[in-house]
Amino acid sequence: MPLSSLPPKSRTADPLLGAGALLDIGIYPLTWASLILDHLRQASSPEKVEEPEVVSSMSFCNGADEMTSVILNYRTLNIQAICTASYCFRSGSEFCRIEGSEGSFSVGGVAASKPQFLVIRKKGEQEERKEFKTEGCGFWYEQDTVGKDLLVGRKESSVMP
Repeated sequence: MPLSSLPPKSRTADPLLGAGALLDIGIYPLTWASLILDHLRQASSPEKVEEPEVVSSMSFCNGADEMTSVILNYRTLNIQAICTASYCFRSGSEFCRIEGSEGSFSVGGVAASKPQFLVIRKKGEQEERKEFKTEGCGFWYEQDTVGKDLLVGRKESSVMP
């Protein structure tokens, strides 16, 4: 849904209301990249954790970012994450792909916030697909986690600080 097709005062088109691809949907590819690559960087050098170099580009429509690309470059590990978010087109069902020298895997489903399958592709082996059910609708698990944290007096999640 291109932002130009929306009413200017809609929540997803008006920058004063927090509109923009990075804020609305860009958090998901950044989260997947961080979950995977931050684990690698901490395992490789727990005493000195390297922060990634971040390079980004945005395309704007009436002040809100319609498309955003972010590259996380972990120089000492020689790995990168390329994260994109766009209102201009809908991506396929696979929303996260990790590629390496021995193969790749993809995560997919109806939305990046609700993964439903994992596809594993190892060099020289048959592709393997694992499906898993997701319960509920929306972000109920995030709401439950926040509620549990607040009940015990935590102001930050230990799962996703």
